Amino acid sequence: MVLPFLSRAWTKEGIGPALQAEFETVLEGLQLVGRLQIRRVIVESDSTLAIAAINNYSHDLSEFGLLAEDVRFVAELVSLV
Repeated sequence: MVLPFLSRAWTKEGIGPALQAEFETVLEGLQLVGRLQIRRVIVESDSTLAIAAINNYSHDLSEFGLLAEDVRFVAELVSLV
């Protein structure tokens, strides 16, 4: 399921690349956390869209839904360290 406001938002010029950059930044941060073997971390973002997508656990096969799934997957791996 794609969040309706999310699917409309990333079709607007500039929002898609910014949202993708936000996901990639969160992923890089989580990967660093994993390498440093930090057990607990709070992820914060100024992107309401990114946070909504990351917290949405439904199956979203859109580009950003898959990026959000990647973030959740890496976050789970980090929590297992």
